[in-house]
Amino acid sequence: MSLQLQCQYKAAIPGLTKLKPKSYILSILFIQDGFSFSIFDKELSSCVQIESWTFNQESENLPSRLANSIKSNAIKEWWEKQIFPQFKTIRVAFDSRVFTIMPKELFIPSAAKKYLSYNHTLTGNDNLFYDALPILDAVNIYAVDSGVVEMTNDLFKKSSRMHDKTLFVNAVMKDAENKTLVYCNVKQKSIDLAAVQDGKLLFVNSFPCRTKEDFAYYTILTYKQLSLNQNEIPLVLVGNILIDSGIYEIATRYIANVGFATLPPEIKLGQGFEKFQPHLGFNLFYSFLCV
Repeated sequence: MSLQLQCQYKAAIPGLTKLKPKSYILSILFIQDGFSFSIFDKELSSCVQIESWTFNQESENLPSRLANSIKSNAIKEWWEKQIFPQFKTIRVAFDSRVFTIMPKELFIPSAAKKYLSYNHTLTGNDNLFYDALPILDAVNIYAVDSGVVEMTNDLFKKSSRMHDKTLFVNAVMKDAENKTLVYCNVKQKSIDLAAVQDGKLLFVNSFPCRTKEDFAYYTILTYKQLSLNQNEIPLVLVGNILIDSGIYEIATRYIANVGFATLPPEIKLGQGFEKFQPHLGFNLFYSFLCV
């Protein structure tokens, strides 16, 4: 089977590239086998474009393949017209399971590698970064493959950098408010789980997930380890999942209250988004509220 880039979902307002981009914010998230992006009009508080693309199989030399795919497939017209440099803000996020979150008051930047090494084995290709998490008064330390970092620096020269768990934590904390909820962000080959109780983060982690049984195991384990009642505490699904999927079916088998995340009240969706399901872009939508 030849390597192909496949669109998971897409939506956009009509005549998008004919509009003035100086009020636009681009958020693009690089995952292990593809990328998602969305464009937000700051003046109108409206998402004007969102897409997700993944490769149909694992690939060597992923950074160069991602770069070529961005330029030739997903946002080709933006590149051809050299519109990106005119954007108000460009934010790049990286999906990596190598991360750790710690209290800000204990964090020493020069010791970041030491902190991360407590729970992870680092390689010579890892670049280390850290994000502030003011909503938790904490810091997220993480590693990203150097090839992916170089690729994004080349494509988006004036961009800010962030970890996908920083986006996820900010999103669940803002969405949950003072409620007690468990969130699951479903990806192609992994899931992120987070639990919030009375407005406080109890837990966040990432797990490999190839089957619906993997999903059920890690989700139920999270409930049990945190002593959360599966008949009382809702599970909120976000990311790459639809109601007719096996994951949704098995979730409803073990969790009494299962639902999908809704659109943040601060974000608007216009013409062209009538059939778009907001939970698909959960992290990207909330990323605009952090700009």
